[in-house]
Amino acid sequence: MSSVYNIRFDNKSYCIFPGDIEKEGWDLMNVCGYCKDFSEVCLYAISHHGSLNGHILDIVPPNQVCTGKNPCKIISSTTIPVLMGRDKAYNGVYCCKVQKDFKGRIFYSEKDKRGNPASFLEIDLMNLSCTHY
Repeated sequence: MSSVYNIRFDNKSYCIFPGDIEKEGWDLMNVCGYCKDFSEVCLYAISHHGSLNGHILDIVPPNQVCTGKNPCKIISSTTIPVLMGRDKAYNGVYCCKVQKDFKGRIFYSEKDKRGNPASFLEIDLMNLSCTHY
């Protein structure tokens, strides 16, 4: 189990940090009940370092309206997805399905958009910009 943080400033949802939550944890949450917050978020830290078990939800509550069964279908197409981790650090990271579902929108913590290695990623929440160092 992992905590899921929705960081808000001035009544605006800036970040969703689900940490290492996996599908069992997602399924215990009423994710669709929080769909409004998820769909308005500016930045989503992709769960469980981009592994499939942090990406797929098996249970969608029957009384909830939901646009999909995984976080990439719930968040807005303008949300910046950030993948924190090391590619191939363990089997299934980064998962091809996770990368495909976000359709090339991912900011990786370990490399810039050109694939150059980076030591860290700075995220400016006020301007919604990312800088690699």
